[in-house]
Amino acid sequence: MSKAMRSLGFGVIAADIVSQPWFDLNRPVIQSTLLGWISSGVAVSVWLGTPCCTWSQARHGPPGSSWCRLRDPSNLWGLPNLDPRASKACKRGNSQLRFSLRIVRACLRVGTPVALENPGSSWMWQVPSLQRLSRDRTSHNCTTDYCSFGARWRKRTRVQVWAPAFSLSLPPLCRGRGGVCSNTNKPHIVLTGVDQSSGKLWTRVAEPYPVRFCHAFARALKNSIDSNRLCRLRQIIH
Repeated sequence: MSKAMRSLGFGVIAADIVSQPWFDLNRPVIQSTLLGWISSGVAVSVWLGTPCCTWSQARHGPPGSSWCRLRDPSNLWGLPNLDPRASKACKRGNSQLRFSLRIVRACLRVGTPVALENPGSSWMWQVPSLQRLSRDRTSHNCTTDYCSFGARWRKRTRVQVWAPAFSLSLPPLCRGRGGVCSNTNKPHIVLTGVDQSSGKLWTRVAEPYPVRFCHAFARALKNSIDSNRLCRLRQIIH
């Protein structure tokens, strides 16, 4: 997403602990810095790729396993009696979502376009506070499949966008059956196990957004940003 926005002429700060270890969004000093930038109007748009690992419904292993269930519909903030390791992971996931919601609210207060991405089946979308925000008049639910943008796996994802004058025409959702993609008529790669060519887990291989996906959302965000600027200019003139 950073590359796609830069290609449209924007300066971008990619706040990601993977590329910059000191840029840990769990640190209060980093959180307050980013919120300060947003509140002061420095940021013209924000994209949130909130970690989904503890919110994934794909976690359905037995208690104590590395992929044990952490949440259910009645316990969205965490199941009771989790072991210490699972409880720590769940609490960190909760903290990350709460900070993401603070970012969304800060953007809404100053009218800055903001987007939050997570898998379509993520427990995150069932959290009442996020559902309330998603009913805001500027909110748009953009659900799509990675295979619609050239990926070899389906990986349905949802991007909730809060932006005035936001418009994006998405490809139809994949309607393939039996593991066959309706876009390509080829079998989807199932994201289990290890990719033999890279030695990485398939889920890790499939983490990056497809390039076409990034450019589609970047162009739509640019149009919203331009519209936002024009509205503010008109307000100043009047």
